[in-house]
Amino acid sequence: MTNEYNILINKLDSFIKKYYKNQLIRGVIFSLTIYLLSYLFFSFAEYFGHFSSSIRTLIFYGLLAVFLLVFYKYILIPILKLYNIGNRINHVQASEIISNHFTEIKDKLHNVLELALIENNNYFSAELIQASIDQKITELKPVPFVSAINAKNNYKYFRYFTLSLLFIILIYIVFPPIFTEGSQRLINYNTYYEKEAPFKFIVLNDSLKVRRGNDFKLNVKLEGNTIPNNVSISYKGNNFFMEKISNIEYSYTFKSINNPVSFNFTSNDVMSQDYKIEILSPPIILDFKIEADIPEYTKEENKVYKNTGDIVVPCGTKLKWTFNTNDIDDVKIIFNDSVKFNANKDSKQFSIEKKLMQSVNYEIVASNGFFKNESILRYTVNVIPDLFPTIKALGVNDSINRKVMYFKGFVNDDYGLSVLNFVYKNPISEKIEKIKISINTNIASQEFYYAFDFSKVETDDKHSAVEYYFEIWDNDQVNGNKSSKSNMFEFNVPSVDEIRKIEEEASKNVESKILESQKLAKDIQNDINKLREQLINKNLTEWEKNRKVEEIAKKQEDLMKLLNQVNQDNQLKNQLSNSLSEQEQAMIEKQQQIQDLLENIMTDEMKQLLEEFNKLMEEFDKEKFNELSEDMKMSYEDLSKQLERDLEMLKKMEQEQKIQNKIDDLKKLSDEQKKLAEETEKAKSKEETEKLAEDQKELNDELKKIEEDYKEIQKENQELDQPSDLKSFEEQFNEIKNEMQESQENLSNSKNSKASKNQQQSSQKMEDLAQQMQNMMQQNQSQQQSENMDDLRQIIDNLITFSFEQEALMSKLNNISFKDPKYKEIITSQLRISDNFEIIKDSLNALAMRTPQISAVINKEVLAIEMNLNKTNTSLEENRKNESATQQQYVMTSANNLALLLSEVLKQMQQQAQQQMQGSGQCSKPKPGQMPGMKQSQQSLKTQLEQMIEQMKKGQGQGNKMDKNALNKQIGKMLSEQEKFSKMLNDMKSKSGISPDAAKKLDEISKLNEQNQRDLVNKNISPQLLKRQEQILTRLLEAENSEYEREIDKKRESKEGKNEKISNPSQFFQYNSLNLKFNDLLNSSQIELNKYYQDKYQQYIGNLNDE
Repeated sequence: MTNEYNILINKLDSFIKKYYKNQLIRGVIFSLTIYLLSYLFFSFAEYFGHFSSSIRTLIFYGLLAVFLLVFYKYILIPILKLYNIGNRINHVQASEIISNHFTEIKDKLHNVLELALIENNNYFSAELIQASIDQKITELKPVPFVSAINAKNNYKYFRYFTLSLLFIILIYIVFPPIFTEGSQRLINYNTYYEKEAPFKFIVLNDSLKVRRGNDFKLNVKLEGNTIPNNVSISYKGNNFFMEKISNIEYSYTFKSINNPVSFNFTSNDVMSQDYKIEILSPPIILDFKIEADIPEYTKEENKVYKNTGDIVVPCGTKLKWTFNTNDIDDVKIIFNDSVKFNANKDSKQFSIEKKLMQSVNYEIVASNGFFKNESILRYTVNVIPDLFPTIKALGVNDSINRKVMYFKGFVNDDYGLSVLNFVYKNPISEKIEKIKISINTNIASQEFYYAFDFSKVETDDKHSAVEYYFEIWDNDQVNGNKSSKSNMFEFNVPSVDEIRKIEEEASKNVESKILESQKLAKDIQNDINKLREQLINKNLTEWEKNRKVEEIAKKQEDLMKLLNQVNQDNQLKNQLSNSLSEQEQAMIEKQQQIQDLLENIMTDEMKQLLEEFNKLMEEFDKEKFNELSEDMKMSYEDLSKQLERDLEMLKKMEQEQKIQNKIDDLKKLSDEQKKLAEETEKAKSKEETEKLAEDQKELNDELKKIEEDYKEIQKENQELDQPSDLKSFEEQFNEIKNEMQESQENLSNSKNSKASKNQQQSSQKMEDLAQQMQNMMQQNQSQQQSENMDDLRQIIDNLITFSFEQEALMSKLNNISFKDPKYKEIITSQLRISDNFEIIKDSLNALAMRTPQISAVINKEVLAIEMNLNKTNTSLEENRKNESATQQQYVMTSANNLALLLSEVLKQMQQQAQQQMQGSGQCSKPKPGQMPGMKQSQQSLKTQLEQMIEQMKKGQGQGNKMDKNALNKQIGKMLSEQEKFSKMLNDMKSKSGISPDAAKKLDEISKLNEQNQRDLVNKNISPQLLKRQEQILTRLLEAENSEYEREIDKKRESKEGKNEKISNPSQFFQYNSLNLKFNDLLNSSQIELNKYYQDKYQQYIGNLNDE
């Protein structure tokens, strides 16, 4: 293409550009005109129309759409095409517009464009075409293409715009509210604008926000020239009259608002704008739980509390709160209004952990976007502290051993106990000693029993008070074990004088009851004698007879009780004496011998008489009464004599004990005097010397008291039936007193050296005097023992003579008829024998008063001899020969038994004397009931029976009979041995400490022995007798084995504790059975209670225990 053509094209492009510029200018004017007229129209319409918010919204968005459409069509499109964006007119279209404006160029411009298109076509000549184009361009050069666009036409549109603008300005000047209010309401299409009315609604509430679920009180006020009489509120499609507060104020309450509420006010066809109450969601805890990790030592299970915060837990419990929440950003727990704990958040759960040691009030505080630190819940955790354990204790003195205390106590804790101690302070060293007491640590409340022997505590005369208490520890694993103490107690170890006073009172008590028993026995004798006389001299009715028999029986029962009490009191006295002071073995043996006498004072024969006498109350029999009364007379006479002997022996033993006490006092005083002499020799100052002089005066007074007590002993000795030979020792006492008096005077004169010498001499003389008293007692005992042995030998000889005389007389009786004139001589001889025995009996009684061993063995046999002698005399006088012979046999058997027993006693006394001569000072206690000796005697008897049966068989086989005298003699010897065996059995059974199994065997042996005795008396020698004898041997062996095993067990147990009674101190308390029930109740209760009721239960048990 030529340059001319390019110029033509450039001119066309300039035309197109100007074409779109013109359209843009016209579009801006046109658009502004439309905007102004629309603004004017709708502002005017809104001002006068007061459209609703929805219509204003429609108008607003409608105008916005029109404005955008106009802007797009009339402004945006021309701009885009101006910058060659989008479809715009091409050169051909531009040529047509130009041709239409310049008619003279006709189609020339269009033809040039067409020729340019076909220039490259091979069918036409390019040169020709180019020439044609150039020609036409030359013709078009003078034509200004841009002039084809007439810009003046835009002035027409601009006039419209100017008129519109002037009109708006005029209206704004004249009536501005059309634009200020109308346009404002259109722009704020969501805002409610009231129509101008004579009044308006003014909401008085600061905020239209309310907590979800709360009530909301809406207050409104009216302002204006005309005020209506009522106001309605409209919401949810309903109208409600508001409450009139005053002429211009109204209120309305929305109840429990949970969702937003839109409302408006109406009155007199005037409607307010729309209002909306917004809902504020508070922090909400949907549910929560508390997990309590309770300390293990409380033995309580861990607990979980759901939706309750007021809980009761033990001290040291770890608590974990877990909250499920809604609309909560943060949770806190405030303890006691100060300490805050923030919860850990996990999703919608919050958790807090804390270990509590004391009760707290706590508040659960939550926060969210609307509410900060709002208190939601208030609770209290009542923490039960682990209280101190409690302990109560009381003590009781042992009635036997005054140095032993038995304690009963009650310990209690809320959860458990660990250690119970008995604590005492040594009064001399002041050292604290603790002894652990066994308790059940699994039981929180329990009784305990304990016994303590205060003789184990080191004391002296100046330090005799022992302070003690009980101490209990709990099992507190949180705060550490805590302890509580019982009341402080004080035990005063009795002094020597107090001990002796107690012993003296106990002795007097026993002696008074023995005297009372003697008096009652004599009263019974007198009553029996009176009844015998009345039966002879008076005609008593059956009722009178029965009444008198009942009175006698009642007194006999009282006597039995009194004798039993004497036995028990004497045993307690012995135990008390042995527990308070150390006794020599000889004195202990004497105590036991006298105790044995008191225990056996009521013989089996006498008990049988009493039983037979009691039967008379059911049916009185005069002959039976006369027979029993004679036997009872002798029994009660023997009982009275025995009581007299026992009383004399008790006094004798008490005297010996008092002398021994004075010997001990002299030895102790000698030691104190010697110690004082050493202190005197070391004394330097005057104050020390004065103190020593006071101490010496106290020792002088003590010696004076010892002398007075010894004189009192001498006086009491003279009151005995058989007083001892007690020296006065007046000279020795005077010498000691003079030495002590000189020492005191020398101390007063500060002559310490001489005073010390006097004190040493007086100490030595007191020691010598104590030894002289000891020698005197030993000499008296040796001399008395020698006399007793001489008397005993004479009595044994007399008994043997008596037995031979009785045997000879029994042989004469067997060979004579009661019709024989010599029969009377036999009666006379029997009476003489009876008189001879009275002499023997008196000698025995006199000896028994001095020798407990004798008294222990003579009672039964002497009474048997007396009774059988009496029956023999009666039978002989009544010509009952056979009965007389049997009773004479019994007399002889008892006499032989008594002689054998006394011979054994004599042998033992000789052994004791020999031991004393050898310097041992000890004597073995006779043990006639030992099982080995019993087995030996029964084996010997078995051998004799076998020989006798064999001889009888041989005699029958040869047609001869065994010599009758020899048979009788052999049977008598067997009976004597069996009587001795019976005595051994009774002695063994009466001893304490025998095992139940051995006692059972001994009872069986006793029954078998009685059957054998009956057969021997009846001369019924048979294989059955021999078989029973073998059974006796077997039972003896079994009993011996049982006792052997018991001794082994006893030795084993003795290693664990010497005092068996102390092992069960609970038995010394009254209401022991009730206490055991309490123990069962406390230890075995399986009822599960919560903490409160468990504490009440334990408190109740404790109160019962106190009662």
